[in-house]
Amino acid sequence: MNFTRPSEQPRRICQSLRLAIIMALSALAALSVFPPRAIAAPDFGAMESQYMTLVDSLGADAPAIQSATLSYAAQLRAAAGSSTGEASEKALVESSVYFHLAGDSVVAKEVLREAAATIRAWPAKLLFIDAALEMGQRDLARVAAVALIPEVKANAAQAAELVPMLNTLGMNQEALIVRQAHQSALGNSGADSSSAGAQTSARLDNRGVAPILFTARAFGGGGTVSINKYRGRVVVLDFWATWCGPCMHEMPMVKRMYEDLHRDGLVIIGISLDKNAGDLQRAIGKYGLDWPQVYDGKGWNAAVAKKYGVNSIPDTVLISRGGRVVARGLRGGQLRQAVEAELAR
Repeated sequence: MNFTRPSEQPRRICQSLRLAIIMALSALAALSVFPPRAIAAPDFGAMESQYMTLVDSLGADAPAIQSATLSYAAQLRAAAGSSTGEASEKALVESSVYFHLAGDSVVAKEVLREAAATIRAWPAKLLFIDAALEMGQRDLARVAAVALIPEVKANAAQAAELVPMLNTLGMNQEALIVRQAHQSALGNSGADSSSAGAQTSARLDNRGVAPILFTARAFGGGGTVSINKYRGRVVVLDFWATWCGPCMHEMPMVKRMYEDLHRDGLVIIGISLDKNAGDLQRAIGKYGLDWPQVYDGKGWNAAVAKKYGVNSIPDTVLISRGGRVVARGLRGGQLRQAVEAELAR
C-alpha cells in the first residue's frame, strides 16, 4: 500500500478565505471610524482668478491666450459637471462662452445646448441668454427669454433684469407687457448729448438690479474683461467714443477720478463705440487711460452697448461692491460723488 502526501490545495483555499474575511471586516471597521470625506465643491472664483492672472501675464501673446482660454473652458465645464447648484449652472454657461472666445464654436454650442437642458437657477438662465447672444445664437436666446416671461410676473426685480434683454432681442412687445406689469419697479428711458439717431434697446436704469453680465476681450491684448472679475469692488461702465465731443470733454475728469480712487477700490471698464482701432489707441495714449477697454469696431452696434440699450453717449453704469446697479447716466461731479459714496459704504 502506497501512501501519498496529502494535497496542500484545500488548506490554501481555507487560508485565502480566512484572509479575505479578515480584510473585509477590517475595511468595515475602518469605514465606521473614518467615514469617507465629502467631495469639496469647486471654487469657481479661485479658478477664474487663476485664469485671469495667467492671461494677464501672457500680455499680447494671442496664441498663448487662446490656449489658456481653451484649457480654462474645459476645466470649468468639468468642474461644473461634478457639482450642482446655482454656481455650477452659471459655470457651465460661462464655459460655453470661453470655448467661444477660444475659437471652438462647435464645443461652445454643444455646451450651450447642454446648459439649456439642465439649468434651473434664475441667474444662470439670464446668463444663458447673454451667452447665446454672445455666440450669435439669437433664436436660442429668444426661446429662452420667452420661457422666462411667466416667471417674472410675481417678481419685479426679475422683471427689471429681463426687460433690457427682451429689447436687445427685438422683443419689444413682450418687454412692454413685462414693463407695464411692474411699472413701479422699472425706470424710464433717458436721453443724453449724443444720439444714435434711431430708437434702440430700452435702457437699464433701475437701481438695485443686477448688471447684465458679459465677457469680452480687452482692447490691446490685455486678456478678457468680465464684471464678475471685479466683484467686491465699485465698478463704472463708461460708454464713450473718440468722435464724441462730450465724451472727450469728460475724459480728464474720469482720468482724475480713476487716479484718485483706484486704490480705494474703483474699477472703470471702458466700452468704446469707435469703429477705428487707431483712433482708440491714440486716445488711450494721449489721455493715459490705464483701465481696460472693450472694443469690437461695431460703433453703435457694439455688443456690450446693445446689451445695455445704449442710445446716447457719454453714458455710465455704476455698480456697487455687492454687484447691483446703483445709478445710470451720471457724469462729471455727480458721478464722482456717487462713486465716493459707494466706496465709503
